[in-house]
Amino acid sequence: MTLSEPFPDLPELLASIGEGGRRVADIGAGEGAAGNISVYVGWPLDPRRQFPVAEPIELPDPAPHLAGGLVIVTGSGRRLRDIAADPAANLGVVRVGPDGASGTLHSSSRRLFERLTSEWNSHLAVHDDDRADQRVRPGRAAPQLGELHGALEVAGVVAHVIASTSTR
Repeated sequence: MTLSEPFPDLPELLASIGEGGRRVADIGAGEGAAGNISVYVGWPLDPRRQFPVAEPIELPDPAPHLAGGLVIVTGSGRRLRDIAADPAANLGVVRVGPDGASGTLHSSSRRLFERLTSEWNSHLAVHDDDRADQRVRPGRAAPQLGELHGALEVAGVVAHVIASTSTR
């Protein structure tokens, strides 16, 4: 997928993530607090207005292809259907450090979670792999939404989705 300027700003991304979360919940692909969503942002974007609380974090696994970028991701125990009502309370924004092994977690004072999703390592790996693949094969098509792991187009950006279903 190729994205051209003007790139979506943070409010547009948050609205699209909220809508994507609502759609996943509406089709029953996210049960209860199960299901997470993340979006990698590779263009300049400052999250500090909506997510002013900053803390250093170590990434669960190195993600060198994401260095300098942002990953917007759900907090642990947050429901996909609730993101739209208050994105800042349900999402965190991680700026991946230049080393690809550490970063800064930006969150809100309204934050309703203690840590990022337990699937954070999977989200990082998928986005890192996608960025590495984009560098090898630029312009390739985005993958389709799968049953449990897949991608969701959010404001023209590929988002990684992990949803638990009652059919497993």
